[in-house]
Amino acid sequence: MKRKVIQIANSTQLVSLPRAWAKLHGIKKGDELEIDESGGKLIINGPGQATDQAAEIDATGLDRTSIVLLLRGLYKKGYTQIKIICNNPVLPHYRTGEKRTFLNVVHSEVNRLPGMEVIQQRENYCVIKAISEPTPKDLDTVIRRVLLLINDVSRDLIDAGKKFDKTLLETVEEKHDTITKFTSYCQRLLYKHPPEHQSSLMIIISLLDKITDNIKNAARLMIKNHKRIRPEALAIMEQVHLSSALYQKLHVKVDYGIINALSQTKEDVIEKLLENLTKISREEAVIINTLQASLELYRGMVEVRVAMEVFKPFTPTAL
Repeated sequence: MKRKVIQIANSTQLVSLPRAWAKLHGIKKGDELEIDESGGKLIINGPGQATDQAAEIDATGLDRTSIVLLLRGLYKKGYTQIKIICNNPVLPHYRTGEKRTFLNVVHSEVNRLPGMEVIQQRENYCVIKAISEPTPKDLDTVIRRVLLLINDVSRDLIDAGKKFDKTLLETVEEKHDTITKFTSYCQRLLYKHPPEHQSSLMIIISLLDKITDNIKNAARLMIKNHKRIRPEALAIMEQVHLSSALYQKLHVKVDYGIINALSQTKEDVIEKLLENLTKISREEAVIINTLQASLELYRGMVEVRVAMEVFKPFTPTAL
């Protein structure tokens, strides 16, 4: 749909609203509309499209992890107030085999959701509210911070494996939680203040979150294995870590040499893993397989990041 720009005096330009859209949303003379800038676009929200959203959900019967994911998803989507009801006060945590209280799970997750606080609670429900909101100018800084932290925690994993440093491995979980806090913040920001390339950035941040999960899961496996990692396995882990450093550079500036190096690194890891299967333990093979799953995610991120670039146009020739 195209609309003509009307010039009023020297400093004001007007664009008319589509009549059908205005009638649908009951817009009348004197109404105020919310307008958000999104790169080269303006997003107009009607009176019924308030930016503040509230949700009430009944999580009765869910386990600890499902409730965590539910709260995190609503936070990322931009909800400003969430009432969560749960009529079973004790929740199973399937990974650990332990029991967690509903209130403990909610408070623990809210601590990972920047700007949110529990404002009301009873034995069977909690009300969570946004007391501050992210600002668009934070986005680029936070994404770069996430990339740096992933690179750091990937290095920690290798250093811990050289001599089985259990203390360092346990900090991987803490750093994972910090990165998750940042990725959730970014996704909430993208929903509430959609910039140019919103969908591309959403994909990249989601994949970075999965890569962080892979590192966390590898650390858990290493703690369970309770042994030093053999040199052959460490060499493969170093190759996976290289991809982290390479993508960190690529995200800042697209470089075809880096794209080529990422592609080669992925194939090198698979080749070295097959060559050394008889030299590493079964547990080490599982750890490496957990980490190398991130290489496919980096490949997906390369595709998305390149698509965000502005290329020199050309005039297609007629066939």
